[in-house]
Amino acid sequence: MLIEDKPTGFHRFGRILQLKCPKCGKAKVFYSAKYPGVRPRMKDTCDNCGYQFHKEEEHYHRVVYLSYGLTILEGLLTFLLGKYMVFGMSSRDLFLASLAVMLFLSIWNYKIARVIWMNVFPGQAVK
Repeated sequence: MLIEDKPTGFHRFGRILQLKCPKCGKAKVFYSAKYPGVRPRMKDTCDNCGYQFHKEEEHYHRVVYLSYGLTILEGLLTFLLGKYMVFGMSSRDLFLASLAVMLFLSIWNYKIARVIWMNVFPGQAVK
């Protein structure tokens, strides 16, 4: 890889948000879902560069905590924005709005947490 091919922080951030390969940034990490709400399936390797997405057995176990943290952050932000920007919402409505946002973004959190983890901790490829 040439020096100018190394992604900067903004390029890496863009790759993460687009759910692209951490090595080449061209191919998607997940297959397209046939139905909404279906558990996403991660590809085995990158279609462009051959980078292996599946790592050793325990590589993605800690991703659950990252996904959980993102979910709590989104729920908290929804609650605070609803409380201080939308006046007249009861506590029950704030709770339900936060719960709806957390459930709606759960699949996105699953995907983005795995791609963030791949970019921060590359891990060893499965042999």
